[in-house]
Amino acid sequence: MGQKPLAAHPVDEALSDIFERALADSDMSLRELSRRSEVKLTRLGDILRRGRAMTAGEVERVSRALGLTPWMVVREAEARMSGEVDGGQVVPLRPDAPPPPLTA
Repeated sequence: MGQKPLAAHPVDEALSDIFERALADSDMSLRELSRRSEVKLTRLGDILRRGRAMTAGEVERVSRALGLTPWMVVREAEARMSGEVDGGQVVPLRPDAPPPPLTA
């Protein structure tokens, strides 16, 4: 019998969206992201395409493989959940990125 998947939470959907957008902005394939993050391809597909819950280790490995700072990714997901932003960006997710413009 297989393992029961982790229960998804809205933060998981926000994290999946952030990773999906970062992957689309990169020149990396899903297969390459899997190789770099050391997260199995099928598991990564479940996370990104189906919004499945992920472990803290997976968040850390996928973030770093995409060149993102893990705590900033989690902060961004929390901001999206709380309504601070609507698909925008609260903090730059890449350490070398300029801060997002202030909106009035």
